[in-house]
Amino acid sequence: CYRSRCGTPRQGGIVGGSLAVLRCARDLNPAAALEGFSAFSHCWVLYVFHENTNLPREGKTLARRQGQRKGRVPLWQGVCMKVAPPRCPGLRVGVLSCRTPHRPNPIGLSLARVVSVDCAAGEVVLAGLDVVDGTPCLDLKPYLPSYECVPEASVPSWVKASYEEPLMRVEWAPAASAELAALLRGPAAGPDDPGEERAARVDPRPFGSEEELRRALEGTLALDIRSPLQKKLHPNPAAAPGYADGGAEEAAPFFVGDLWFHELHVTYALLPVSPQPDAAPASVRVERVDPRPETPAEADGGLV
Repeated sequence: CYRSRCGTPRQGGIVGGSLAVLRCARDLNPAAALEGFSAFSHCWVLYVFHENTNLPREGKTLARRQGQRKGRVPLWQGVCMKVAPPRCPGLRVGVLSCRTPHRPNPIGLSLARVVSVDCAAGEVVLAGLDVVDGTPCLDLKPYLPSYECVPEASVPSWVKASYEEPLMRVEWAPAASAELAALLRGPAAGPDDPGEERAARVDPRPFGSEEELRRALEGTLALDIRSPLQKKLHPNPAAAPGYADGGAEEAAPFFVGDLWFHELHVTYALLPVSPQPDAAPASVRVERVDPRPETPAEADGGLV
């Protein structure tokens, strides 16, 4: 569902409508391995953070120390052990106190809803995952609420505060909405342009309809998917003293970004809104939707 780290939800379940397809390696004999799996509503997904940006840095540090012959190279040399959790400005906690991808061992664990299971094809459709396209999956484990649900569990206050940030309102430019419909359904043929070249149709699967895909896309953009640096460089101008609110129709975008979602390349803009208590920092407008460029064939096994 998510083609790059940018835009991928920071936790599983935040965008419940997002869908991912897990493809089992053929050597696994998936027809046998997945037998009975469809009887479970949810499962744990164990995977590798294969696109971690700290891994090359760690490798360079290890190579340099080994080349300098400084004796034993400490394990996990170069890995930062304190991180800044998302949506918690000014806070830094230990790497094992949060679910950051940048871990001593880059292994992730997410809870997902089982949508469908195709034993013959070795494919499992999962909802609500926070993984990138091509993520290597290590294991699937059924979720057992009788043993794993802990209603009295507690979390720090900063975790609660990070989930209380309001979502942004998402709207569509008329052209972008038409582009999405044309890509998913094909443009309607007109009497004046029977020979006009048609846009390539994008298969919405595993989404069951255009509306399902649209809701998942909107749920993702509502999270403010900008990086911390982008938020620092492009703050909401409406929060500045003396800002004159001219209304949503007159507001100029203060940030333009893109999202690689499913088979789509989505361009969006952030529009300023007057700061209000418990209100989102901006609103989102989808400006353009294009088909994703062709990529090499998918690898055998993994999440797509």
